[in-house]
Amino acid sequence: MKSFRVSFLLIFVFLCSSLSNAQWIQADGPYGGYVTGFAQMQDGVNGAIMFAGSNGGGIYRSTDNGSTWTSVNAGLTNTQISGLAVVGQNVFAGTNGGGVFLSTNRGANWSQVNNGLKNLQVYTLAVNGSDLFASVNGGIYLSSDNGTSWTSRSSMLTSNHYYALLFNGSNVFAGADDYGVCVSTDNGGYWLESNSGLTNKHVNALASIGTNIFAGTEGSGVFLSTDNGKNWTAVNNGLTYGNIYSLAVSGTNLFAGTSYGGVYLSTDNGANWTQINNGLTDLNIVKLAVYGSNIFAGSMYDGIFLSSNNGKNWNSISTGFANTTIDAFATDGTNLYAGAQDIGAFLSTDNGKTWTSRKNGFKDAYVKALALIGTNVFAGTEDGVYLSTDNGMNWKSVNNNIGSSYIYSLAAIGSNLFAGTSDGVFLSTDNGTTWSAKNTLIGTTSVWAMAKSSAGLYAASSVGVYFSSDNGTNWTAINNGMGYGFLQALALSGSNVFLGTSSGVFLTTNNGNSWTKVTSGMTNTNVLSLSVLGSGIFAGTSSGVFLSVDNGASWSDISSNLPAAAINSIAVQGSDLYAGSSYFGVWKRPLSEVITAVNQESETGLPQNFSLGQNYPNPFNPSTTIKFSLPEESQVSLSIFNSMGQKVADLISGNMNAGIHTAVWNAGGFSSGIYFYRITAGRYTETKKLLLLK
Repeated sequence: MKSFRVSFLLIFVFLCSSLSNAQWIQADGPYGGYVTGFAQMQDGVNGAIMFAGSNGGGIYRSTDNGSTWTSVNAGLTNTQISGLAVVGQNVFAGTNGGGVFLSTNRGANWSQVNNGLKNLQVYTLAVNGSDLFASVNGGIYLSSDNGTSWTSRSSMLTSNHYYALLFNGSNVFAGADDYGVCVSTDNGGYWLESNSGLTNKHVNALASIGTNIFAGTEGSGVFLSTDNGKNWTAVNNGLTYGNIYSLAVSGTNLFAGTSYGGVYLSTDNGANWTQINNGLTDLNIVKLAVYGSNIFAGSMYDGIFLSSNNGKNWNSISTGFANTTIDAFATDGTNLYAGAQDIGAFLSTDNGKTWTSRKNGFKDAYVKALALIGTNVFAGTEDGVYLSTDNGMNWKSVNNNIGSSYIYSLAAIGSNLFAGTSDGVFLSTDNGTTWSAKNTLIGTTSVWAMAKSSAGLYAASSVGVYFSSDNGTNWTAINNGMGYGFLQALALSGSNVFLGTSSGVFLTTNNGNSWTKVTSGMTNTNVLSLSVLGSGIFAGTSSGVFLSVDNGASWSDISSNLPAAAINSIAVQGSDLYAGSSYFGVWKRPLSEVITAVNQESETGLPQNFSLGQNYPNPFNPSTTIKFSLPEESQVSLSIFNSMGQKVADLISGNMNAGIHTAVWNAGGFSSGIYFYRITAGRYTETKKLLLLK
């Protein structure tokens, strides 16, 4: 037989020039996340400009009163924002570990201004005229030259942690974690404790109405002082939630943002309080700010809310504010679902352009895992498994026999749904109505990830990797040669099984009998997520995405323009690659920027039928491409035969996922003539003719 060369499946080609220029872009949502501060400046061209800080996602800017937000983080090397302040046309941002940053061009660029600061963990910023105060771990500092230099203003301070600063007349008030309130009458030069009557000395917030000073505490509500802090009295009638995160004043109205209680309003200096939460979908209100007739509320999970009628009604204004942590994806080819930390699930039907919140019915909205069986959508949370039969619009708990276990992973295999939990593996064969434990050998240990091959089910747990060939009835430990660390992800490519761990990627080609570490070129080896596209393997790490097209033998960094954030999940839909990050939401990138030929699902969804396309070009010399469609996961054989019916080449032999696939035959070693190619996929078989002309 003449020698021949066959190119299997896909030919992945790195586009060197494209990789150096192409970039990821942030998808327009999901919206929400942890809001840590507000600031407003007046601009002669744009009018009022709003800034919002986030916990991990940096700074967002709005020029339309919060209707839309845009990320503005250029030069911001620390994105954990702890406070914002404006002095004239200068915007300052305090960070948790990076000190203070300054922008002189409305947030377009930022630079550090920390000269003189002894600690870079900033708790809050406050402005008094042209003076900027920064409370850091260790004391309070003052800058009178727009952050160029800082001087300590900590004389006689009794705490290292002051979370609130307030200026009232000639007095400066500082609220500490366990030392109550200190007062300075000389702009911070000298401080004295003023805590008489203050029965809770963990002060998170300060505000004033005239000469009345209010202190919001951790657990004991609000206290009032009418004598510049010398004496304090609790004023909590009607205030049923005592953890006060924030205080704000609009005229004679005092607003309190609480933990789990939403917003409260007092119109009589705190004597009485009324809960005002109409329209709020998150009752953890971290920051409140008043600008004119508008009240802005920053929540811990659901982003930003606005009220223009003193809190009677609230509207979400988080469009573009994507400070969300995404832990899971699921796609049916048209619908892309994203599971978010603490704010439920989101759905996009237009390739990530727009997103709608899907959390109605969740008791616990921390969605760690997603899976699809037909039109049923399953979500794994800290409170068990939830089911939606209407594209995520409504959810119901389906935890019979599974209890309220923490769900780390879900795997749908035909009509079987497996749940990897904090108590081992569970199986449901009736869409979650009932569950049965499948923990022989594994035991009630945490199962972080699962994956299914034609051979069986793999489970990565806190005590190693296990394999089951009988739907979880029995398990076998398969840890030979595998390094130790947290086992965080599993993915399958044909007969190859990839395991993502905190110390890199491991590969087995023999059903787990032995493992090999495959991390060459991977500059970050804390692997949190894995995804397979044809013969391409994508790995999401604690700071970026890597691609291998040679079964892990080598990896290339494809993280251009991604924020330095953990990539918790990766998905492919249509012609795009999606990355779910910590604090920065969803990012997307065209697959064509990374690879030139992709084995992927069609943009309109999975194929409805098996099919074998005509090769192209035809006639050909010397290479031709064969396209075929699989409506379901199948064992596939694709072979070439000569005119005598003799097999001359095997292009594909193995298990393949549902989708549209291509194979390339290079017939450089064959003579001209008529050949035939035949596919067998399950019970489907079809043969077509091709013509080689040299």
